[in-house]
Amino acid sequence: MSVPLYLVESDNISGKISEKNKVRMMVLPIIAMLVVTMIVAGYRDEGERIEVDEGFGEITVEYQPDPGTSSGYVYNRNSIVTTSIDDDSSLELNVTVENVINQFRTVEMGYGTQVDILISVEGNFEDDLSPETLEFRARGLEGHNVSSNNHNIIPGRGETEGCSRWSSGHSLFGWGTETANIGYDIEQNEFVVNTVLDWHIHGESYGEPYTLEVQAVVGGFEEEIKATVHVHIDLLSEIVGFEAETDEEHYLTSDYTSESDAEDNDLYVKPNLSYRFENHPGGEEVLYDAKIYVRNQGPNEDYELVHTENDIKAGEDHTSEIRLNVSEETDEVGMTVRFVIEQQEGPWDYDTLEDNEFDLSFTVTNDGCGEE
Repeated sequence: MSVPLYLVESDNISGKISEKNKVRMMVLPIIAMLVVTMIVAGYRDEGERIEVDEGFGEITVEYQPDPGTSSGYVYNRNSIVTTSIDDDSSLELNVTVENVINQFRTVEMGYGTQVDILISVEGNFEDDLSPETLEFRARGLEGHNVSSNNHNIIPGRGETEGCSRWSSGHSLFGWGTETANIGYDIEQNEFVVNTVLDWHIHGESYGEPYTLEVQAVVGGFEEEIKATVHVHIDLLSEIVGFEAETDEEHYLTSDYTSESDAEDNDLYVKPNLSYRFENHPGGEEVLYDAKIYVRNQGPNEDYELVHTENDIKAGEDHTSEIRLNVSEETDEVGMTVRFVIEQQEGPWDYDTLEDNEFDLSFTVTNDGCGEE
């Protein structure tokens, strides 16, 4: 069934991130994995071969729920990979996806998604090695309509130690699979360089999976020494279907309330709610919390949170037992249920209150439990 998207709204970009989202880390496949690729990059001064274990990592982030609404989500998710050169030298690449923002640009270009990426490189080379250049490279990998996207390196952000900027022959901007790059002359065997990368996914590309390859490359040897991180963006957690039912349509307090409870005027029923929701392929491991609200049918009645289910996944059947107290003076009342499904560590929410096709209601009757 068709499900409206839950909107993440904001008045401005600086205030667009809700407090509840600020310090979350995602449960998606974002662990940086170190792939050992043994290569021979060249020779030391004394003629010994240099062996390199090349580092590789990955990060996955998600689109914002509504591409047409200016909003953002702070991820601060990073992958740190280390390329080892023999046993005593290293090239460390730290790629951090700071945030993902929906924003309008121009009337002609329309809306789009911006991914803000921080890049930091630290090199430690032994004295008998002679690294000459450091280069940052970024390029989009193949994907549907990838040529509509662009990536832009912004130099001069953060500290630079042991290197000087070298600009000849470089392009800070790239479309699609084109490479954007920036270069530095290495002046010391221990060096640190930081920069910023903006990745723009244009409106017509919204929701498509893309990968941006980010590399740190050291030159001056027979083979380039590289460290690589792939940044993925995808639409994993949009809930595209929701269904729920109760085990009964009519509940009697006498079926649940004990006589001792009735003497204390504590009358209740315990409906079992069964529900299931689906999201996009690739989000099977995303964890959600389900908040279940109930209200009495009638004018000016508010929803009350009665139950929370944690650590649940899409594509699985879930059952929650809720307890509803019933007033001693009330003979019969209609109840309406509302579900709010929240991604634990990401921007996605789903609220059945926004779904015109969802309706779950039942009746509760106080049938005089405990009376002779």
